[in-house]
Amino acid sequence: MGCGASSPAPLKTQNDTYGRRYGKLNYRNNYQQGYQPQNHQPQQIYYSSNSSPNYWYPNQPPGLASYNHGIAVINPPLVRPAKSETSAPPLPAGMRTKTNSSTTKPAIKTKKSRTSPKSKPTGKKVKSKEPSSKSLSQPAGNGNASLSIDKDEAELWKTGELSGEPEPVEELEEPHPDHALILGVTEDYEAFKKKFKSISDGKLYEDPDFPADNSSLFRDENKNDNTEWKRPFEICEKPRMFVDGTSREDVVQGELADCWFLASCAGIAPHKDLIKKIIPEYQSLCPPNYIGAIHFRFWRFGRWVDVVIDDRLPTRNNKLRFASSSETNEFWPALMEKAYAKLNGTYLGLAGGMAADAFVDLTGGLSEVFLFTQESVSPDFYCMLYQGIKTQAFLSCSQKNPNWKNVTADDSGIVSGHAYTITDAQVVYLEKKKKVVKLLRVRNPWGNATEWQGDWSDNSSMWKKISKTDTKKLNPQQKDDGEFWMCFEDFCKKFNSVIMCTLGPDFDGDGTADMNEAGGGFCVADMRGHWIKNVSAGGCTNHDTFYNNPQFSFILLHPDDAHSSDSNMRGKCSIIIAVMQEYRRSKKNLAPKRHQIGFKIFQTDDPSRPQSRHEMEQADEVGRSGSFINYRQVYRRFTLYPGSYNIVPSTFLPNTPSSFMVRLFTEKKAIFRSLGSFIGNTR
Repeated sequence: MGCGASSPAPLKTQNDTYGRRYGKLNYRNNYQQGYQPQNHQPQQIYYSSNSSPNYWYPNQPPGLASYNHGIAVINPPLVRPAKSETSAPPLPAGMRTKTNSSTTKPAIKTKKSRTSPKSKPTGKKVKSKEPSSKSLSQPAGNGNASLSIDKDEAELWKTGELSGEPEPVEELEEPHPDHALILGVTEDYEAFKKKFKSISDGKLYEDPDFPADNSSLFRDENKNDNTEWKRPFEICEKPRMFVDGTSREDVVQGELADCWFLASCAGIAPHKDLIKKIIPEYQSLCPPNYIGAIHFRFWRFGRWVDVVIDDRLPTRNNKLRFASSSETNEFWPALMEKAYAKLNGTYLGLAGGMAADAFVDLTGGLSEVFLFTQESVSPDFYCMLYQGIKTQAFLSCSQKNPNWKNVTADDSGIVSGHAYTITDAQVVYLEKKKKVVKLLRVRNPWGNATEWQGDWSDNSSMWKKISKTDTKKLNPQQKDDGEFWMCFEDFCKKFNSVIMCTLGPDFDGDGTADMNEAGGGFCVADMRGHWIKNVSAGGCTNHDTFYNNPQFSFILLHPDDAHSSDSNMRGKCSIIIAVMQEYRRSKKNLAPKRHQIGFKIFQTDDPSRPQSRHEMEQADEVGRSGSFINYRQVYRRFTLYPGSYNIVPSTFLPNTPSSFMVRLFTEKKAIFRSLGSFIGNTR
């Protein structure tokens, strides 16, 4: 994971600063409206592997990718193009970008890091206002890159799968201190169930917050014509939540453009324990324990929340309009889609999105986006996919579609701008050619005959060229179910984005969970904060108010165990930092505001308090998330020396209020604190 840059001397941990009082400076804590007393101690979490949940995280092979705002660009160019107009790496399918850079002079100048400038760039040109200034350079997996800040840049992502629907008005609100998810969540399911049984008088539940009418469907009334809402027992005989458990074949997409969500559902379907967490057991769709209410759970902004719906589903001609199952009397895909639609306001709220977000909401894990081209991809990339499959990571893939209004299959059977699930990876041997072939099994959530038609497809002659043992092992199915095999080379020609979601780190890179006797093996912590207008919503370093943003400190106490042969990794700590903005709706006809967000990391001598503007200007910036972008979550991997650091999350523009959460993954014990914001005139 190292890049060959020279390394600074390790910093000493400032343990003597924990009890230091704040003196004459004033601070504002993220969660309070008033000033804090001078002797107030900041919120602090000590966490260790012994107290961590059983999560894991397949490691990125060294030299595989360079990260930019949580997107990994496979094998970026080693030399930056000379022209500033060079386009950025392609984004995942359904995405369009535009540059939205401020022309103001940066307000915050940070001191150049002490490392060598010989580091691998991200492949994205950062325009400099002053010709003599240096551009941002960040190597893969190394947080100690040489940095020189000229100006922060922002990108804008917009989904392209609304199929002509007018986009809703964006909602902009002050953040809620209690982090309440206003729409769609039942805060106390047991209390709800008890209360409903006492007042139902034998009637089936009807959800007042997600009514069975057009307000829960599309804004274009023509698309709502001839829609009838029916309960499962009105659609078929003997309806069931599950028929012979759950599998990827169960999930079939309908009229709604929510392939990103359904591909994620298909990815988690084989994981029985996770399905039980999302869909609690013993829920019946017919008497005697049938009440018409169905209970789901999703991970939202740091916690698992309960979502209760009634079981009335939109149909047309007695057939489900949206998600369905390959089994006509199985309803878990349709009902889970409805519950997720409730969280997003309407069914239309699911039309266009990112599988990375859906995977996080279904697992509570961390999603990584890998971008690649046929020319840039390396053999290590297949190793990562193979390793991810074998360690039960969740994977999806897609191909960017510049003409998002035309979502149809090409001559080879692949649909651009459409999310697929990667369900298996295998290696076979061609005996006559004495050649090893790397294969991937991919599934189209349409679940029909729209499949890959090239080599290794269902009816391909390539299956006759391998041993019967290999054929039996891979078990190609000659049926129109949307699932097919293809070789890795063809995969790289037809797709350019892969999303991998995992439940925790695998810092030693052996492909299995980092486990110890206590059931831990790595450390994870999270804290919440707020960007409050005119208080702590300071914007990026292009603005004088950047130092007003909330700050979080972390102390890396011990270097990681020696897993890598790279000498640059020795004595350092691997860390993954993610910042997630709260993304919720409070009204069905208003879309939530997604801000362009990012974060920066500074070295600090005093992790017990936030840094002033003067201290930030003098501090070493050791890492950043990349360009600001309106993703729900941005993240990045770093390798840092033991020592004290401050994280400063921010929006691109100042005075854009929102709530957010910072997540840290480390291999060894660390200390994580919320410091609040620096308020005062002292430089």
